[in-house]
Amino acid sequence: MGEDLKIHDQKVIEFRAQYLVAAEETLRTEFPLKVVELTEMLSSELFSEATLNRVKLGTTFSPTCCQEDGKDGHCVEARVRTKKRKVEDSDNSNESDPPTDNCGVIQTNSELQRISSIVKPHILSLILHLNTLKLWIELLIPRIEDGNNFGVSVQEEALSEISRSETEASSLLDSLSRYYLSRGKIASKCIKYPGLQDYRIALGEMDEKKFYSLKIVVSELRNLYTTIYDILLKNLEKIKTPRNSNTSSMY
Repeated sequence: MGEDLKIHDQKVIEFRAQYLVAAEETLRTEFPLKVVELTEMLSSELFSEATLNRVKLGTTFSPTCCQEDGKDGHCVEARVRTKKRKVEDSDNSNESDPPTDNCGVIQTNSELQRISSIVKPHILSLILHLNTLKLWIELLIPRIEDGNNFGVSVQEEALSEISRSETEASSLLDSLSRYYLSRGKIASKCIKYPGLQDYRIALGEMDEKKFYSLKIVVSELRNLYTTIYDILLKNLEKIKTPRNSNTSSMY
């Protein structure tokens, strides 16, 4: 049993040593590259005026959605006839019929979906990088002792900033899925009330807002990479060696 523990202890020691080197290398190399990459993305075709125009064109409605003037009445009549058939057929069938009241089809905005698929990996990458740095600093925290804890307080402050950034990055990730849920609710209203123009306008406004929101997300990612890199690099000495081993005696 004792021999097994020694083997495991040695493996943990080796993992710790390798992890400390790899994590610091991530900070020194990956973070500056990400800052440059995200900055270039903000000024790229992805967030250009041409892309915004394609986003606006992507808010489309099926021709059967009765958008033309004078056609809404026919849609209402068709809906009434459909409901009437359902009532008449309910006595002759125990199984529910598939819904036939389809006054139009609203497609997902493919341009926004394309932008989201490009932005999402960068959010996940930041979360993983922050998680790496968090464990890196935790492994560098010395054992608890009285006095000479200024360096430890620097480490704790750095951990706090990393945790805050990690939470913010996670909320950015959640915003991607919340958009589709909110858009689906408005889209369902467009289909249910084809004669009400406000819902279609709201859908277009939501898509345009999401375009700018994704641009802000990329900007936030760039800022988080920059902030964490700047804070850790400025305090790297205290983070790596929080206590001086040759502290002189007071007497």
